[in-house]
Amino acid sequence: MLVSDLIAQVRSELQEASPGYWSNDELLSWLNLAEADYINRTRLLEDKATMTTVAGRVDYPLPSNWMSTKMVWYHKPDEGGVDHQWMLMPTNLEKMAEETQDPLTTSTTKRDDPSAFWIWGKTLNLKPPPKDDGHTVTMLYESKPIPLTQLTDSLNVDDSLADGPRNYVLWHAWLKEGETDRAMQAKAEYESCVRDGLRYKKKQMGNLARSIDIRTSKPLQGTSRSVGSNPFYYNP
Repeated sequence: MLVSDLIAQVRSELQEASPGYWSNDELLSWLNLAEADYINRTRLLEDKATMTTVAGRVDYPLPSNWMSTKMVWYHKPDEGGVDHQWMLMPTNLEKMAEETQDPLTTSTTKRDDPSAFWIWGKTLNLKPPPKDDGHTVTMLYESKPIPLTQLTDSLNVDDSLADGPRNYVLWHAWLKEGETDRAMQAKAEYESCVRDGLRYKKKQMGNLARSIDIRTSKPLQGTSRSVGSNPFYYNP
């Protein structure tokens, strides 16, 4: 749906078919706030980023539209050039301080293939520091909406969810006009739309009910990282 379509719907509710008391710029400003709030609460938008390792470098800038990290993989080709990857496990600075001596060191003796990551200061940090240049790190993350600037822009949310931002705009528009009852009704409808968005997000994971609930970076076959490994395999 285009911004112009949603604003036309709002104007129809406000009984103002063309800009007057409500300018397009003001409605567009409310619409950006609406999408920001709606996406922050539903986490509907998703994106992917890739980074290239520098030997010994721990921290890598996060994308400007980053909101929260869902999963990170480290890629490493074998001698034949075939790409292999494994999931990096999430951790934090406190756990690293408890579990690792010199957790922030970049010493060459501490470098290896990363096995974990943590977020600090809007950077993705790898543990241990990578030992090689030029390997790829892939991150899947929940993202912020792209700011809307023109009437011809498309909404960031799916058309089926456009009622959410629309009711948010109407909620604040009715408040400005002193129509408290209508504003509270639009707010209630917006809250219902947020719940619809959360259900929409959940339904995208159609195979989740059949997934294996084991938190591990290693697949359930083999005994070494290069070919996949079994989390229950113990090799003293």
